[in-house]
Formats: sequence, C-alpha cells, structure tokens
Amino acid sequence: HSVLAANAGIDKAAIQALAHGEAPTSLHGDELIAAQLAQQLSKNHRIDEALYRDAEAAFGRRGLFDIVALMGQYLTVSALLSLFEVPAPS
Repeated sequence: HSVLAANAGIDKAAIQALAHGEAPTSLHGDELIAAQLAQQLSKNHRIDEALYRDAEAAFGRRGLFDIVALMGQYLTVSALLSLFEVPAPS
C-alpha cells in the first residue's frame, strides 16, 4: 500500500513510519489525528478521551464512522489474505 499512499501525497518518511507501526513525525493536522486514531484503535481497541475529542472536532461523527468502517474493511481483507496465505503481488 506504500505506492497508493505515495500517490495520495503522503511523504516517504511517514509511509515508512506507518509501515513499522510508528507514529509518523512528518504528518500534521488532520493526517496526524487520523494516523493516531488508527494506531490506537488497532493496538488498544480503544482511544483515549483527548484523541477522541480531537478526532471528532476534525472529522465529525460521520467522518469517524467512515474512518473506522474503512479500517474494518482493511482488517477483514488483511485477515483473509493472511489466513489463505495469499502472496503479495510482485
């Protein structure tokens, strides 16, 4: 997904950080909030109150729903690919 992220304008350092499960220091504003939201929710299965307030202010409740729905689709596809050991495309 690195290619898609780069095509969307995410810089290389941020892509590398995200791929390694780290917080990308080069992201700012809404991009950083979205990355933190996805990381906390994926790792902890919840987010802290301050991040929730920031995310709701940035994206609204509908936007939060959309982010989590997209995360759910991604996680489902990832689980299926892992289960059936589908190799990455060359």
